Amino acid sequence: MITRADVTVTIPTRGDVDLTPILDTLDGFADVIVWDNSQRGEDRAAFGRYAAAWEAPTDLIYSQDDDVLCLDIDGLLGIWEPGKVAVSYQEPWDIPWGGKGTVFDRRLANDVFARYAAHWLIDFEFYKYFADGIFSLCTDAIVADFGCEDFPVAFAPGRLSTSGGWYDHYRPEIKRRAELLGLGEWQRVVLA
Repeated sequence: MITRADVTVTIPTRGDVDLTPILDTLDGFADVIVWDNSQRGEDRAAFGRYAAAWEAPTDLIYSQDDDVLCLDIDGLLGIWEPGKVAVSYQEPWDIPWGGKGTVFDRRLANDVFARYAAHWLIDFEFYKYFADGIFSLCTDAIVADFGCEDFPVAFAPGRLSTSGGWYDHYRPEIKRRAELLGLGEWQRVVLA
C-alpha cells in the first residue's frame, strides 16, 4: 500500500482562491505543487494538475481542484492500484472527473495525452475543457465516493460547470474523442 510519503500533490488554481483549508489536509506528502495559472507564463487551466506532475519528485500524484475539499484522501490512496487511476467521485454521471480527488501515475497521463495529441490540437481549449475528461475516460479507473465539500467559488461564473457550452458541446465532444482514442474500464467501489 502506498503512503503519503510516496505521493506528490498537485493543485491547479487561478490564484484567486484561499487554499489554506486544502493545504491544511496535506501533511506528510512528498511535496505539494500548486500550479498557479496566474503566476505561470501560460494559463493551462485544469491541465495545470498534469503540468505540475512533470515537476514532481515522485511518479505517483494526488490531485484535486482548488475549490473542493476531499474528505478522505487516505482512503483514496488506499484503493489505488498500479496501472489505474483512483478517483473520488460522487456523481452518477458518465465521466469520473478527477477534480474532487484523484491518484495516478504521471506516466499514464503522458501516454493518454500523447495519444490525444496525435489527433487533436493541444491548446487552451484542451487545457480547460478536454484534458481531465479525456484522461479519466481513457484510463482504467477505480471510482469511489470518499466525500467532498465544495467551496462556494466552485459555482461562480467562469468555472467549468458554469461555462457556456459545457453541457451541450464540451461534454459530448469529450466522450466522442475519448471513444475514438479507446475507453478505459471503470471499477466502481461501494464503500461500507
